[in-house]
Amino acid sequence: MTWRPRGWQLIILLLWGAALTRTSAGLSAQAPTALGDVSLLSRARLPAAAAGLPGRTLPLSPTEALLAASPTVRLERRAYGSSRAARITSAGFRELHPPEVCLSAAGYEVVARGQEHHAHGCVGHLTLHHRRDGALAHLYFTYTDGATVTCSFWRRAGLAAWGLLSGHPVAWSALEVMDSDPGRARSVLLSLLEPPPPHNQSPPPRRTP
Repeated sequence: MTWRPRGWQLIILLLWGAALTRTSAGLSAQAPTALGDVSLLSRARLPAAAAGLPGRTLPLSPTEALLAASPTVRLERRAYGSSRAARITSAGFRELHPPEVCLSAAGYEVVARGQEHHAHGCVGHLTLHHRRDGALAHLYFTYTDGATVTCSFWRRAGLAAWGLLSGHPVAWSALEVMDSDPGRARSVLLSLLEPPPPHNQSPPPRRTP
């Protein structure tokens, strides 16, 4: 079955193509601070703990390490209990694709899709089947620029393209959490969307009897 873009998707593809043309003309060669509001590149981090679970750093693959060496990309992976989380933050377009692209390369096929709306925004949910061993897994994901949270790849692509074309690019993060238990994956992802406490926040004063 041949995929044919809808009208609004075609418009986003055209914006994306125009932004890629502008990027290839020299915009991507500039330092990240010259691209516009890309402060998320320096602020985006996976926390030391999520959903009450301590995290541990996971190694990147050679391909991921090469990608993370780019000055316009930040990529990290951490495990929180049995949940594996990834955060990729980019100010460009070379890393822009739906999660199904990497999942297919890793041997997974999508058997169900869903989305949930929370106070932070929309969160996507994919139920996955591994083609080799038949194992089921669940992936919760979302995209954020620090202010907007969306589970729509097309909205993220459209906003990113518009930012480049308007001369005010913004870095975006893709957050993904995978686990065999959908409840654990969901809990960890929602925890990752919680704003971190200020570094200079003082503890509340003690009450004396």
